[in-house]
Amino acid sequence: MDYNKPNKGFVCFVYDLGRKRAVYIVFAAIIGTLVAELYLNFKQESPEFNYALTALCVMAVGALIAAVNPKIFIIKLCGYLLSLVGVMIGLHNINLLSHAEQNSAVFSAYFYIILLCGLYLMVMLLSWFVYNARSSEINEI
Repeated sequence: MDYNKPNKGFVCFVYDLGRKRAVYIVFAAIIGTLVAELYLNFKQESPEFNYALTALCVMAVGALIAAVNPKIFIIKLCGYLLSLVGVMIGLHNINLLSHAEQNSAVFSAYFYIILLCGLYLMVMLLSWFVYNARSSEINEI
């Protein structure tokens, strides 16, 4: 039985979703909107927002790299890894962001945004590995 038929479960759905350029462009647009909002609303209030801007910009650039041609895995992997580096930068700098007194709700929202982006990237990457592992078990390489 071929488990990798189209629309045959969650892994195949996520794998097919990861092969579409629009997904990465939408992801980069959402992150870009967050960057613009942080920059326009909070840039002058606290220098700690530079850490948030850096992490979000790295994630957006990674998504744009993956959007170049998402069917070529090396390009997509470079984009994923760069976006995951952005997630790591963001999670590393959460402690620095907690020292700012004002806008604590923004900092906690920033943590959850970074965490959800990291979860999204890991699900996309792991679904690719699971999809291809199942394909190699079924079809001879």
